[in-house]
Amino acid sequence: MKVAIFGSYNGGSIGDTAILLGLVSSIFRVSEKDVEVTVLALGSVGINEELKALGVTERVKEVPVNRRFSDLAFGIGEYLDKSWRYFKRLRGEPPLNKGRIRRVLRDSDVLLVGGGNLVMDLYENWPRILRSVCDVSKELNVPYCFVGVGSAPINTLKGKRDLFASLKFANGVFFRDLASKEYCEKNLGFDKSSVGPDLAFGIDCPELTKAEKKDALLLNLAAVYSDRWPVKDPDKYDKYLSSMVELVDRLVEKLAIKEVVIFNTNYPLDEFAAEDFVKKYENCSYAPVSLSFIRGRNTVSQLLTICSSARFSLVTRLHAGILSKISGAYVFAVEYQPKVRDVLHNQTSGTMVESFDSVLSGKAFQSINQDFSAGEREENFVGRDEVDKLVRQVVKQCKPQVV
Repeated sequence: MKVAIFGSYNGGSIGDTAILLGLVSSIFRVSEKDVEVTVLALGSVGINEELKALGVTERVKEVPVNRRFSDLAFGIGEYLDKSWRYFKRLRGEPPLNKGRIRRVLRDSDVLLVGGGNLVMDLYENWPRILRSVCDVSKELNVPYCFVGVGSAPINTLKGKRDLFASLKFANGVFFRDLASKEYCEKNLGFDKSSVGPDLAFGIDCPELTKAEKKDALLLNLAAVYSDRWPVKDPDKYDKYLSSMVELVDRLVEKLAIKEVVIFNTNYPLDEFAAEDFVKKYENCSYAPVSLSFIRGRNTVSQLLTICSSARFSLVTRLHAGILSKISGAYVFAVEYQPKVRDVLHNQTSGTMVESFDSVLSGKAFQSINQDFSAGEREENFVGRDEVDKLVRQVVKQCKPQVV
């Protein structure tokens, strides 16, 4: 069986990479025959290095579909690729190498689209990119399914049209949370979908959950409302950072935290927010706690190891929360998007979620005390078995004769 995978995989988001690792790992586990996996990527992911670090012995083929001249050396290919993408945009076309996509799909039995927050138009060009790949699959009669995807926001008529067309011709659509399913029913009129787990839970590393935990608080900060965020609001961004300083101090006091460790999942965007937070924290906080900052882009396995050493994690990014949960931490999550609450509440244990507004008002996590983490740690409601069940169902639905 030959499986192609497409999503917003570009190496910048560790959350997207974790989703891809969970999906690929599951495909190898559930396949009864030899399977070849090709990832249609929008940047350099380094998926085989990530798989090796997690102990997965199988390997995949990674094909960059946002490039045309990538094989040319001495930086010439990179320069020509930038020019090529620029002229594509001038002509109103998505910056995709359709010839490369067509060659991969022509040799594939099935295309899996996902996971991640793909059914949205927050980024203007994304719906056209998604539809272009789905259209090629349809033209070649290669069945495709959406698996483990999220949705929202969808605000433009053009985005609605392209997203609906992509979903309409899929052999199956499996959202990762009920809120996404209901959002698409309301905003797109698309109601032929199901709900399954987030694919990142397909990562299998039980030894990390059992690792010895320190009295440390991990901290992840999305750059919400900053000048690098799609929706910009400088005043609200400043209030958000100030409120997070107050929240961290509250958790440090109530949970007897000795160390705060900041980590990124979306590099470099999160790093800018973390730097702004550190400046504000050093000026405004008097808490007797050690503050450290793990800079740069880490691999999924590196972040899992980092997360496995701490008892607690305060996150804004969904997959910062999921990686923390896989590693066995207790998680406090800030709901800056509905997916954060829906996924973490319904698929994990030992997680508390508060709204973004409650953080801004200073009311978030007021009831927390040291008893929160007392007692035996419960397993998450979702793990590799649930992801394997979903992937097996998706593959059968797309190509019944191969499994």
